[in-house]
Amino acid sequence: MPTLKAPQLIRDHIHVDLLARAYARFVREVHMARAAPEGSAFRSGPSGHVEAVASFTARFARAMGPLLGVPTRWSAACVSAATSEPLVRCNGEPTRHLHPDFDEARANEELAAWYLQRFGGGTRLRGVARLPEQAFELA
Repeated sequence: MPTLKAPQLIRDHIHVDLLARAYARFVREVHMARAAPEGSAFRSGPSGHVEAVASFTARFARAMGPLLGVPTRWSAACVSAATSEPLVRCNGEPTRHLHPDFDEARANEELAAWYLQRFGGGTRLRGVARLPEQAFELA
């Protein structure tokens, strides 16, 4: 069973599809700002769910377990491992409101479909997910 070594750390967890949308938006905005003064700096810090690693793991396991059709058990170390990592590391640009059409449940279904295709069990998801049949066909 996987064990979290530092479950207390606060991190910024963002779905990769939402992160991609945020960076695509950033690139478009920078491209539109071509007339900015030379030496201008542009920065993007997309933020998703800012929470403890243990909270993220629990939320992700609850979402993925039914989609994958397997138990998603995990544990947290009783005594967190010593780490040089900062206790809190997160970005400051909440991204969900910039992309209101992003459907996290749908994105999780697509992620589960990818895992099942990659590691087996592709037919299991058909009864749970709202994905078209071709989503389960290997490329």
